[in-house]
Formats: sequence, structure tokens, C-alpha cells
Amino acid sequence: KMNGFRYWYVDGVMDVYGQAGAEVVFTSMHDNTVGSTLPGSAGTPSAGNWYGIQYRTGSSGTMLYTNVRHSQEGLYINNSAPTLINLTVQDVSNYGLYISGSSTTIVTNPLISNLTIQNTGTNGIYIRSSGAAYVTLPVFTGTNVLSGIPVSRSSIWLSGQGVSATMDGMIVEGGWSGLNFDNGATGTFTNNVFNNPVNYAFYFTQGSSAVIDASNTVNNAPAVYQFVSQSPNMSGMSPVLDAYTGHAVAINGTLSGNTLLNADPL
Repeated sequence: KMNGFRYWYVDGVMDVYGQAGAEVVFTSMHDNTVGSTLPGSAGTPSAGNWYGIQYRTGSSGTMLYTNVRHSQEGLYINNSAPTLINLTVQDVSNYGLYISGSSTTIVTNPLISNLTIQNTGTNGIYIRSSGAAYVTLPVFTGTNVLSGIPVSRSSIWLSGQGVSATMDGMIVEGGWSGLNFDNGATGTFTNNVFNNPVNYAFYFTQGSSAVIDASNTVNNAPAVYQFVSQSPNMSGMSPVLDAYTGHAVAINGTLSGNTLLNADPL
């Protein structure tokens, strides 16, 4: 249990092995629902009671059946590549999972499987790179569920030319958009479901692109795509749309010469 302005820093190797039904819990000192009641506990934890867990440059490890609660950021992965399996992050005041690449010598490529993120203050997942030389290649597999994302924030945000995420099996509920790409970020997305985004399923700006094929499903989105300040790049994009999703591409910017747009007659 943690309190105040404290991160749990990892500078070497940290392995955490919980079990189904007996998860390892990192939480606020005010959380009396697990473990012992600590002196000074108010008995009512809240998001942001402590900073969260940070895997720092060059660190590694495995987290299995782990629960992180009531922190600012659930996990912050910086220039490192831990393996996260059956991780739950809930009731945080900032990001659920923050992945950052800022090293030219270390590839930031964590493996995440069966992730659950519930109730965040900002984006559920934020993935960034400081530039093309800072390679950031996270891989998501299994069943990963995001919910409780603020309506003013994208559920998943990818930023920077070094970012190329692989996401399979994401179930994303709500958010301002399901996926937001900027500054040249890209990725490959298969077998994902995006439900009830407030505005767009997929939002692109500043030279970003992605492969989002027909194994993905979009449900109840006002518009599927938004392109801002860039020509629309629809290559590799063919998600399945439900009957209530607007079959629309929104473009805010200037199209380059000889741009061809094919309208969906449906």
C-alpha cells in the first residue's frame, strides 16, 4: 500500500506473480478492502492517492495477475519491455497505461495480454515516441478491455513517428474516439471492437496511418474516420460497421493533388 507523492520505481528486474482469485494488489494506504488496515488510513481511497508503478530505462520483468488501484498512472513503461499478463488497472486519476520510447539504443516493446483498464482520468492507454529513431513497438494480445474513459479523452492515443503498435483483441467502450493517431504514429489492428465512441472511431492527424482490417468492428459511432491536416489514407482500412454507425469520413484540411475518394453508396 502506498501514499502521497510516491512511485514504485523499477530500475532492474521486478517479477510479480499473482494467481487467478489471489491477485497481487498495489493500492492506496486508504484502501481497507485488501490486506491490513494501516495506521492513518482514512478508509476511503480515491484516484491519485499515489503515483503508480514505473518501469524505467533498461528495466524488465513480468507482472501476472496483478491489480493496480487508486494511483495517478497505473503503469508507466519508459524505455523498457516488461511482460504484463492479466493486469487490471482501475480508478486512476491520469493514464491507465503510459508507454514511452525516448532511447535510440533500447526498443520499447512490452508484451501485454488480457489487460483490463477501468475508470481513468485521461486516456486509457497512451503510447508515445520522441521521434522516428525512438522505436516503440508494444504488442497487445488476448482479450483487453477498456471502459470508463472520460468522454473528452480518446480511449487509446498513439503519438510519434517511432510508434508502431500491434493490437489484437481490444474491446474499447466509449471515449472521445476509440483510436487517436498523431505525429506519424501507426499500427496494425485486428479482431478489435470499438463501441460507442462519442465522436469518431478512428482519428488521424499529422501524417499518421494504420492498418485496421475487416476483423475489427465499430458499433454506434457518429463517424468512423476523422482526418485533420492530412490527406486521408484509407489503405488497409475495412472495419465492419453496425447499422447505427455513420458511414462517414470527416476531413479537416487540404487534400493533395489527384486524391481519389470513393463513396460508399450505402
